[in-house]
Amino acid sequence: GVSKLSFSPSGELLLTMGNNEMNSTIGVYKWIERRLLFTARLPGLGFYDCSFLSSDNSFGICGKDLVHFWTKSESHEPYRHYRGSTNLFPSQLQMTSIACVDGAVVTGSTSGALWLWEGRVLVKRVKVFRFPITKLFASSAGLFVSTQDGTIHLLSKELALQRKLDPFSRSDYHDIETLCWDTNREKLLVGDSSNCLREMGLNSASKFVMGCHSTCHSALTDFTIDTLNDNIITVGEDGFVRKWDKDARVILQQHNLERGLSCIAYNQGIEQVAVGFCKSDNCCSTDKTDVAFVILCGNDLTNITHHGHNSQKTLTVCK
Repeated sequence: GVSKLSFSPSGELLLTMGNNEMNSTIGVYKWIERRLLFTARLPGLGFYDCSFLSSDNSFGICGKDLVHFWTKSESHEPYRHYRGSTNLFPSQLQMTSIACVDGAVVTGSTSGALWLWEGRVLVKRVKVFRFPITKLFASSAGLFVSTQDGTIHLLSKELALQRKLDPFSRSDYHDIETLCWDTNREKLLVGDSSNCLREMGLNSASKFVMGCHSTCHSALTDFTIDTLNDNIITVGEDGFVRKWDKDARVILQQHNLERGLSCIAYNQGIEQVAVGFCKSDNCCSTDKTDVAFVILCGNDLTNITHHGHNSQKTLTVCK
């Protein structure tokens, strides 16, 4: 299975991170040509996030063992691996999320600190929040930072704090699982541990949008926004990928991929959806369990244009 998926800035490459804790791998795919360009074993255990950075030539992962970077100077060269250097800062930092904001690479940590990197060197503690950072999401509005207390902080592209957002009332607190910025409506969408999506403006309270994948053992695991058609696409542990009209709160399309789904990434330019599978409990190898992710047509979720594999059969991040 896959825990994270990430399309590159050009949309031509797909970064995947596996979810086999004993022997996870990362992969870079030129998915249109159905070609694996690069794969490597993760340098240890306990990695939580991955992302392409300012170009197709660099990406990073973060977790218990700080941050690791892969870069190359030219597109035809192989990626080279570098462990992040903390310089004068503590070396035992646990990083939970990584993002690139207007060319600047930032990571969030369990200490609540937001860190700025130059190349592979940690250069600055940008800000310290009261609670551990759980998610970073870079958008046209700036950098959204969620913390363990259920609060979301918006920072400018210069990483100055702009405002604090509270998606939950005190009596209705849930863990924040996913963040996504709707550029059409200039609204923030928040996915929480109750399998609900909430929408909020930067100057207004949150509004319940809909419950998704809410039956037993079918948690909402990730979602993305189809900005061209103004729809939401969700995936869940029930194996369904669903496209929603968020105004009418109805399902427009759905497709059962018959395995739990862990993550989703959307290529807005050519309307392709990458979906990662959860780790399979079945030790037997089959045609279905060998697949780590699939590429679907954005206009027709039943149309699978590519099946992706990695050496461990599972992926954890798709971006």
